[in-house]
This record gives sequence, C-alpha cells and structure tokens, in this order.
Amino acid sequence: MHSHIGRKIHRSARYYFPSTPRSSPQLPQSRSPLNRRRRTRKTGIGRIGRIPFSNPAHCPRNGQIRTKLTSLPNCSSKLRSPLQQRRESHPRTQNSKTPRPLRTPTRLSKMLNLLRKSLQATLARFGMELRSKSLHEQADDPYNALFHLMPEQEALIIIDAGASIGQTSAKLAHLYPQATIHAIEPHLPFFEQVQSVANENPRIRPHKFALSNYDGTASLHINQSEGSNSLLPTSSQRQDPYGDLLDTSKEIEVRTQTLDTFLEHHRIERVDILKLDLQGSELPALKGASKALERGTIRAILCEVLFVESYEGQPNPSTLLHHLSDFHSFVVFNLYQPHFHHGRLIQADVLLLHSDFLPFALERASKSFHAHSNLPL
Repeated sequence: MHSHIGRKIHRSARYYFPSTPRSSPQLPQSRSPLNRRRRTRKTGIGRIGRIPFSNPAHCPRNGQIRTKLTSLPNCSSKLRSPLQQRRESHPRTQNSKTPRPLRTPTRLSKMLNLLRKSLQATLARFGMELRSKSLHEQADDPYNALFHLMPEQEALIIIDAGASIGQTSAKLAHLYPQATIHAIEPHLPFFEQVQSVANENPRIRPHKFALSNYDGTASLHINQSEGSNSLLPTSSQRQDPYGDLLDTSKEIEVRTQTLDTFLEHHRIERVDILKLDLQGSELPALKGASKALERGTIRAILCEVLFVESYEGQPNPSTLLHHLSDFHSFVVFNLYQPHFHHGRLIQADVLLLHSDFLPFALERASKSFHAHSNLPL
C-alpha cells in the first residue's frame, strides 16, 4: 500500500511547496485527527492539508523549488479549489490582463421602469400625468425638428436673417457641421457680437445689412428692448404685453438689400434653411426673394409670425402665410415656441417646407416623431 505524500498549498493557490513525506504508517484520512483538523482549517481560497496525487511518479521530490501547479501533468484537480477552477475555466478570466466588460444595468433599469409605471398609475388616479421635461422642450424646438427633417449632410447653406447676437447661428453651426451660415444683422452692437461668434467658427459669415424688398438704405428703429428693433415704427395703437419695451429711443440709418441680390452676389444656387426674425418685416424680405422663391431655391423657411399688432404696416399672419403657400408652394409643417398673453396667442415660429422637399421630410418625420403628436421618438 502506497503512502500518500503531503503537500502544502500556497495562499494564492498557484504554487505549492514540497514537504517531507511521512515514513510512519498512517491512518485513513477520514479517521486521522490531524487530517480532520487540517481539512477543516480554511485559507483565503482553498484548504491546507494532505493532497494526494493520482500518479506519485509525477510528484516532485524534496528539495525542489516551488513550481506552478499548472505545469504538472496528470495532477489531481483537488490541487485547486472549486472556486478557483470556475474562475480559471471562465472565458473572462482566462486572460487576466483583459478587463472585464461592464455589466448592463438590466436589473436597475427594470426597477426604474416599474417605479415610473407605478408613479404614472398613482398620478392617473388624481387626474395628473407624468411627462419628460426634456422631451417636451425638444418637441417645442424648431431647430430640433429641422434636424430630424433635414439631416446634417443635406443642409449646406443656411441664412440667419435677424441674427441678433449670434446665438442661433452658433446653434445651427453645431447642428449642421458641414453648413455655411450667413448671419445677417444691421444693428452695429449686435453685429460686433456676431463677429466674435464668427471668429470662433469660420463657417459663420457675418453680414451687416437688413433684408428688405429693395436695395438702398432705411431707418432702423432702436427700441427700449433692442431685441425688438425693426425697420417698421412701433404702432401707437398697439395692445401688447410688452409695455414700454417697444418705445423707440432713436433711429439709425442702415443699408438694405434684397435676398435675390445677396444670393446672386455670393453665387448661391440653393438655400436649405432660411430663418427670418425681422420684427414685422418678414413679408418685405420675402418679396425681395421673389426670384429665389419662384425657382424653388429655398427648401425650408422658419419665420416668426406676430398675431397682434405691434408695428405700423405689420402684415397680417394670414397674408404672410397666403403669400408663401399660394404663390410659392410652401406648406406649413408646425408652429413652435408660442407666446401667450391672458390666453391669447401673440407670436410663434412657423416652419414651412417647399412642396418639392415635403415628401422626403414627411418620410423622415414618420420615423422621428410619434404618430399623433409632435413628440420625438
């Protein structure tokens, strides 16, 4: 009967050290008090005790240096603890230098979904509804809608008429990284801020003039709120919520130019997006773009529409929309960012699409918005 040779396992469970074999007869392992005590004493990974080999011929002799367990052939699997065997056999831990991939928080997402559904059910009992604030802000953003209807690779020329301090031009440049944005602003303090924005982004090109229906000069009315400056004088019969913000403090002379002249001078054959924020002067600017509108040069128009009289000679909203829809084949897509006063609509941004571009836009809209709302998917 062959006597077993005892081996002690290193704490890392990857090395072992030879020990002196016993020459005295041994009791069976199940009856040996020493074995029972060693078998029950645990380390960080495995146990310390007498480890038999399936083939003693392959077991190292006394005096040898420590050797890796994995280098010994035909050794018993008992040299490794079950936990270590599972770790070594797992494909993630076969190469210890490769970091483990992050686990997807499926359990956390399920819990959040259950919490959201329970909150919705509770609020529905009290006649309330839980909605995402950011989702509704995106739904009311006309530039976000334009981005869904017209991908960034398709918008190459954008005109920002009434650029103010350049915030909209910078936003359009961010949404459409391949586009050239022509920012038109006649007021000198605002134009200087547009220039500073253009210095940071060379795709923004500032132009100091006002869009109108003729080439020449005109008086720009500077109001208490400079964001309401207009080529039209403030109406004396106005009934608006702005108070004295529309009171004119002074008038300055600015250069005017038609959009047709501007496009011809810069050799622009197609305008992908035309944004108009001219404080009541939108219709004269559109009449100055009659050639471009007749040729179908402009694909999309984002225009501010005033529903209450704020300036003298301000066109009626129906006149403005009639000019674009009946004479130049534009279709209203949606209204954005409406402003109210005591429940009355006073202004909004209207997005109009040319009939040639409309089928492509509607196809993209079916994949980007909900079927019965303006909320993005």
